[in-house]
Amino acid sequence: PVLAELLGRSTATFRTRTGTLIHAGYFTRQFYGVKGVEQFQIIQETLKHCVLKVVVNRLWTEASRRSLVQCIQKALGSDVVVTVKFVDSIPLPASGKREYTISKV
Repeated sequence: PVLAELLGRSTATFRTRTGTLIHAGYFTRQFYGVKGVEQFQIIQETLKHCVLKVVVNRLWTEASRRSLVQCIQKALGSDVVVTVKFVDSIPLPASGKREYTISKV
């Protein structure tokens, strides 16, 4: 027997400008224990720009925002622009499985 197709969740791999690959798990781990975050999604739009979408609650702080941006920049490059977008919700895709990380690179 030969496996024709494997279906299931795939995780994004982010790429730096130097070609280094960063597994999406690095980014999701940065949110462990961060108070104030209900939902999040990190989207690598280009090698120089990421969008961090967050649904926050009353425990969210500016220090949390700075820390998360710094973690993203530490992995992808200090010159990467991280745009933080506060949203009311992050819709599920048709699969029904939450996408925490998306790389368009």
